[in-house]
Amino acid sequence: MGTHAAAAGVAERRSSASSTYLIGVALAGVAATMLAVWPVWFSPLVSHAHAAAVARGLLVACYVGVGLYTWSRRPGSRVGLLIAGAGLLYSTTSLAAIDRPLPHTLGRLALAAQVVYFAFLFVSFPRERPATAVERRFVVATVGVSAAVWAVNLLFADTLPRGGPLIDCSTRCPDNALQVVETPHPVTTVLGLTATVLTALIVLALIVLLARKAASATLIRRRLVVPLLYASILFAASYATYSLVSQAGGGSPGPSLRVLGVVGAFSVPLALLYGQLRERLFAAASLWRTMGRVGPRQVTPERMEAFLGETLGDPSLALALWSAPQGNYVDVEGEPVELPEPSETRSVTRISRGGSPSLALVHDAALDDDVDVVRGLGGAAATLLENATLVDELQASRARIVESAEQERHRLERDLHDGAQQRLTSIQIKLALAREHAPDGQLATELDEVARDAARAASELRALAHGIYPPLLHDAGLGPALRSLAGWATIPIRVVDRGVGRAAAGVELAIYFCALEALQNVSKHAGEGARAVVTLSRAAGEIDFEVRDDGAGFEPAPHANGIGLVSMRDRIGAIGGRLDVRSSPGEGTTVSGSVPAGDETNRA
Repeated sequence: MGTHAAAAGVAERRSSASSTYLIGVALAGVAATMLAVWPVWFSPLVSHAHAAAVARGLLVACYVGVGLYTWSRRPGSRVGLLIAGAGLLYSTTSLAAIDRPLPHTLGRLALAAQVVYFAFLFVSFPRERPATAVERRFVVATVGVSAAVWAVNLLFADTLPRGGPLIDCSTRCPDNALQVVETPHPVTTVLGLTATVLTALIVLALIVLLARKAASATLIRRRLVVPLLYASILFAASYATYSLVSQAGGGSPGPSLRVLGVVGAFSVPLALLYGQLRERLFAAASLWRTMGRVGPRQVTPERMEAFLGETLGDPSLALALWSAPQGNYVDVEGEPVELPEPSETRSVTRISRGGSPSLALVHDAALDDDVDVVRGLGGAAATLLENATLVDELQASRARIVESAEQERHRLERDLHDGAQQRLTSIQIKLALAREHAPDGQLATELDEVARDAARAASELRALAHGIYPPLLHDAGLGPALRSLAGWATIPIRVVDRGVGRAAAGVELAIYFCALEALQNVSKHAGEGARAVVTLSRAAGEIDFEVRDDGAGFEPAPHANGIGLVSMRDRIGAIGGRLDVRSSPGEGTTVSGSVPAGDETNRA
């Protein structure tokens, strides 16, 4: 079976509805509303004529209004005009309220035509024509059966089948103006019942077709069709019951059936409107739900393709991404892909960003009528994928900066160890030898003082080298390395290690220096008597850490861009982690984070 791609998306290939046409239909709707009201308002045939006239006028206005709304949303489709046409045609059935044979007969014929029109509209919705062979055969059969039944009634019945609750005669209806053959009245009764039963069967078959359409339609299409299905069931049940009771009893049924019939009649245009609003609300809710539950780093082309297919109810949907370096589209795995050619089964909706191609959705052609929704979801997908790419690039940039800083730390540590520390050690040895050969006195005292200064310098240099890259971190891991800080820290520090174990070298280094920065901030700013607790734990492939103190605390907002907090966030962000700083004056400060543990063998 061939595939199909709309050359530039469905929206581009459809023309816009002229505002002149919309205004023309609106004016026709006003005229049709007046036509629906006037004959009924002054009719001696219709029970509660004024209420019925107002209801019929409102019903016509509803159909025309929903049709104009649909047409404005889908200017390239005729479905809006079809809905408005239902209102225009329905207004002509008000002729049946005139107490003269010819207009009454014409009004009854308009009502028969309305049934056929509804059958065509319902099986076509939300498209502008029946989509399957079964639907087309149903429409043809409806036309044939209705034409045959009404031809027989027009030829032989002295009165025509009774109308619905808004146009039915409260007394005997006028004669059939087109009757050719005189027949006994029982024949008229049988013909009327036959027409009513066949109409009920047509409506029942229509409900079955709508149920099949709703069951097999895409998820968005289902949200359009299901309200119409329920409204059709209500309308069919109320209309058929009223017509059968009216035809069999020969008089107007009670007020309860009349009210139920009015509710059923109004449910159809309202369902057509609600289905479209529901479609748009569903699309908007899908966008917000996606934005809310999918973080940028969780967005991948594979996940986005699956999400779009699920949301649009099209499991065959394929996502193609534009690759600027290659100058063509690629699939979610990065392999070059050609967008398919046009057919009746497949379509392509292209999404552009800033005038340049971004991605394309290859989907079922049944979604062509929902192109606004498809393009909205496609645009959201493009935004999320671009944001995820930017986040990945930012994280990679952070990682490169941090890696460069760590390399520089290693170089400084080696230089200090191999250079300055070795020279200081050599100086200490030479001073010791000189002290042995120097007589007691001023010179010996001065040599002892210089030796003590050299020892202090060596100790400070070792502490500096330890801060640049602690050997204990490499040899024993986070717990022991952080515990070693307590030996020289100016505040009490307690380390709680809940089995964190070993992790990748970059992960251990990032957590260590983040904790070191937090502890240095505690010693500088927490105030006298402050204590700190460092907690380490591990679960589900992630390492959680927390540095909590009971010091003075601070307002985080003014310090959010401080070099210390920025440095900590960069370190943790560079390895794909999350950092949180909570503090308030007088309540202490808590620095916590979570990072992927990584490959613990990667500690070279």
